[in-house]
Amino acid sequence: MLKAVIDSEQVTLEKLRNSILGRDNNLSPSKAMAAILKSNFPNKPRELERVLLDEEAPSNNRYMAAIYLSKISEPASLDILKSAGNIQNEKVLSGVATALGRVGDSSALELLNRFQERFHGLAASRARFAAALISHRLGLTGNELPLPNEQDYLTVDNRSVQQLQILEANETDAELCLRSIADENIGIEFSKSSVYQGRLSNCTWMILFNRDFSQEEAVKQLIRRKALLGVVVTQIGSEEEQKVYSIAYLLLTSPNENADAFNPHFADAISSVKEHIYTHFVE
Repeated sequence: MLKAVIDSEQVTLEKLRNSILGRDNNLSPSKAMAAILKSNFPNKPRELERVLLDEEAPSNNRYMAAIYLSKISEPASLDILKSAGNIQNEKVLSGVATALGRVGDSSALELLNRFQERFHGLAASRARFAAALISHRLGLTGNELPLPNEQDYLTVDNRSVQQLQILEANETDAELCLRSIADENIGIEFSKSSVYQGRLSNCTWMILFNRDFSQEEAVKQLIRRKALLGVVVTQIGSEEEQKVYSIAYLLLTSPNENADAFNPHFADAISSVKEHIYTHFVE
């Protein structure tokens, strides 16, 4: 009986391996990687490393492997990402850069700078944002985000706008939201006591804050250092359907020149490639 269970697990793992390498079209690579993430298989990072470094595997699969490595909270995952600097495929390197932005430490900044020197397209843009994200998350100097030109803002007639309601989220929605994004690792822990809900027309967002900046002294910290303050999470599915949430935007802040206030930055958490980061309260 035990042997039968082991054989069954081996067959399943082999099928998942073939799927993420693009050799089995019966299961999508993203679902196969998600299954590996949720499984009890040993050495999960090594399974994803296998496809990340396979030059014959589809670029999209290798890109996804990098992203899924950032979802595994093991030192081996970060080591694999930091050792992937010799990959030549720009699409794959853009995934490595995005993953490093989410979970990388200060030692990843040198690698991200090399990406910017080697490339001028997608990989360079992702690396530039990833370096800024690491610097904000860890409160490091350098790798500043550009501030927009306020003249680029549109003048909107009051008759064309709707009121945005921001309320404290109820306990059920807060718990569901936190559970939905549990695998979307961005290197911070969220406060469970400071969860808010924004509503505009038929759109609903949840606003989560970094636990390190959810106390009364947070403002004093934010005028002294850069920070990843929190995230805006979008709701997928209607009220009647089961609610699922996904991180859409990052809340980044940096002290102003006089160190008496801080600048908020609105960053797209999905693509992380916007050249203009809007100073508007917030892949």
